[in-house]
Amino acid sequence: ILSGAQKITGWAVSDTAKNIWKAAAPKDFATRPLFVDNVLATRARLEVSRSNLTWNSTGFNFSNANALNSLAHPERTDLHAVGSFTDRYSPVQSIANGSATMVQPAWANNSWGWDTIPNSFRPSTVWVENAPELLDQAGEWYLDTTDGALYYKPLANQDMTKADVELPQLEVLVVLAGVHDQPVHDISFRGLTFSHTSWLGP
Repeated sequence: ILSGAQKITGWAVSDTAKNIWKAAAPKDFATRPLFVDNVLATRARLEVSRSNLTWNSTGFNFSNANALNSLAHPERTDLHAVGSFTDRYSPVQSIANGSATMVQPAWANNSWGWDTIPNSFRPSTVWVENAPELLDQAGEWYLDTTDGALYYKPLANQDMTKADVELPQLEVLVVLAGVHDQPVHDISFRGLTFSHTSWLGP
């Protein structure tokens, strides 16, 4: 197995009432995925109904999602939207008073073309992701890249002293680089599994 992740161990209960666990983790790589027992876990998130959103060139306004106004670090969050045939992420710059300003040019790039965040071909699902205040469902996680801590709310019957938690630390595992006149060719990989990478774009 050629893995791009670091195994996270040393879990301890951080919040007994909410059953949230905590472990030390690298803080210089703001990964989007986490794998727990070989399953892609869900980042801490809040689903926001499209009926409560209005879009503009700099971001969006929202109603009935007051939890977003009190996020300590909205600049760490993403707007995640699954459309008809697209799965889009756009980083948030700031949130205040029912209005979110988005990072550019990611927002502009997610606002034109086909099946965009503001103009999905079907009533799509929209979440704001990656805030500790939104960590409220079993199977969700949050990475604090300032303090170097990973938080996770276990699934039912999941033992964090035995769970295999893999936190990706690489986007790329292998690079094969040729040029136009001398392309890479006649290479095969046997007996290898490529696993546990991240994606930091856009």
